Amino acid sequence: MSPHILSIVISGTFLLANACNLFEFISLSMRSLRLAFLGENRLCPNIRGTKSR
Repeated sequence: MSPHILSIVISGTFLLANACNLFEFISLSMRSLRLAFLGENRLCPNIRGTKSR
């Protein structure tokens, strides 16, 4: 195995790990955004009522 291929494999694994971390971060941020949105709807039921009617 030449060092060039080894470096490509190492960089590929690092990219995969970063992609997994990024996906986890995005899902966590989306969950927190959804929780904040639900909290706002709970605080302001008038907005939700006008939307549904």
